[in-house]
Amino acid sequence: MRVLIVDEFFVSRALLVRSLSAYGECHEAEDGIEAISAFEEASGEKDPYDLVFLDIMFPRLDGLRVLARIRDVENRLGVNPADRVKVIMTFNLESLDCVEEAIEEGCDAYLKKPIHKLALLHEIEKLGLISLEETANN
Repeated sequence: MRVLIVDEFFVSRALLVRSLSAYGECHEAEDGIEAISAFEEASGEKDPYDLVFLDIMFPRLDGLRVLARIRDVENRLGVNPADRVKVIMTFNLESLDCVEEAIEEGCDAYLKKPIHKLALLHEIEKLGLISLEETANN
């Protein structure tokens, strides 16, 4: 699994990387501009991300606009809707009102910060990207 973690705060990115690195290759971006660039590059190289963790709030380009651009890139490349990258939006209480708009823009799930590892893994499992049962048996 290839994961792009987009959050302006280093500590938030580091915690997600630590939680997810056992499940796949993690890349980081600290803002929306970097995220779009990384997503377009990976998609253009035919090595797309399977999962994007995207914070809703950014100073220069917010997560909702980044999500819209990600979906635009996929549409432009003719990605089958069933094969689109799974996007989990992350938010804090101040950005709670944006969650409904994120769902309308095409996010697949959302998690409130601080993110707890077990909730994170269960959400990824619901998206069909990992199996916690298989992981526990290995």
